[in-house]
This record gives sequence, structure tokens and C-alpha cells, in this order.
Amino acid sequence: MQTIQHLIVEKLPEYSNNQKKIANFILENMKTVPLLSVNQIADKVGVSSASVVRFSRLLGFTGYLEFRNKLMEILKEHLSPLEQYKKTLTQKDTYKNSLEKVAQKTVDKIHHTLEQNSLDVFKHIIQHIRNADNIFCLGMGISQYLAQMMAYLLKLYIKKAFALSSDSPSFPEQIVLMEKKDLLFVFSFPPPPTADKPWKPQNRPKNMNIPVISFTDKKTALSAQ
Repeated sequence: MQTIQHLIVEKLPEYSNNQKKIANFILENMKTVPLLSVNQIADKVGVSSASVVRFSRLLGFTGYLEFRNKLMEILKEHLSPLEQYKKTLTQKDTYKNSLEKVAQKTVDKIHHTLEQNSLDVFKHIIQHIRNADNIFCLGMGISQYLAQMMAYLLKLYIKKAFALSSDSPSFPEQIVLMEKKDLLFVFSFPPPPTADKPWKPQNRPKNMNIPVISFTDKKTALSAQ
């Protein structure tokens, strides 16, 4: 799966808007895509079947069928969560090092974060925090709790920080009142908030030349600058 994911992300600069939608859908549904036909994927993403075929060819496959078959082969090599659970139950010694394994996974994630973000990027963010008159932290859906935590931590360092939520009646007014010397943090992690139409709250601040720093685990996020 990792090879396919890397291939999709690697070609981000070449994607059209529809292909970016297809890429996001596949990356977020790697284990179910092999079970879907080209028409089913097109319906779920909201694009034409031809767009799905062209996307498969862009990845180096002859068409969607070959791409799907490759995903199916990879999927068969990985155990399902239920099969992994059953296997774990038969290996009693596995529990002896559970604490070490959990700790190691945390360390691995920290290293991965450092690999994906350079020191220069970190310094750039710190400079924005120092220069900001007011800092607004916005969380969409369940991510609003991350926004609240960020605002709380910033207040500990004597910064004027405010947690925003798109569910708040005063949210549009707060966005409008932001000024160029302010800073906006946006958190977006699954599951996303339910909405009839996608909405990007960071668009207005960007149009006003207000710095926006986004936190997300979406692999194609870099394509939406």
C-alpha cells in the first residue's frame, strides 16, 4: 500500500482538480477501492469514469482495471483488523512488550513529523506567532478540541488567542474582524464535519493577506496552497 500511496503523492504537481479529488478518495479508502468499479468510484468522487481511467494511466497503468488489480494483490498481502486480532489472541507473549511497542510507535510518529517538516518551517511559524497581535484557532468538526487546546496553550505564554468553531453563531463575524497582524491556525482531521457543500474558512483570511497555518493529515494537502 505504501508504494501506491507514495506514487500518488509523488505526482501531485501533475494533477488537475478532478484528479486531486480522485487521489484524495483513493488515499482515504485504500482498502475498499479494489472492490469498486470505475463507475462506482466516479459516482462517489463526482467525476466522469474517463477521469478515473486517465488518473490510472497517469500513475503508469494501462487503465483502471490494471490499477485495481494491483491494489487487490497488495490488499491480499495484508491481514484485515479482525484477522490481526485473532492472530494476536493466539500469541500470548505479544502482550509482554505492549508498553514498549506503544512507546516506540509514538517515537516513530515524532520522527516522521520531523522528517516531513524542516526546521526552517518551524522557525517561520514561531516568527508568525511572535508577531501576531491576535491568534485565532479554528477546528472543523472533532478538530475543534485541538483548536481549543492550542488557544489554551498560547494563552499560557501571554498571547491573545481565541478558539473558533464553525458551529458558533459569531464565527463569521469573528473572521470578518480579523486584521493583517493577526494569525489563523486551522485544524482539519477526520472525521470531517458533515456539510452539503465543502467550505474553506481559510480563503477569506488569505484574501486579506492574513497568515494561515494549517494542521492536517491529508496526504494531498500540499496541492491546495
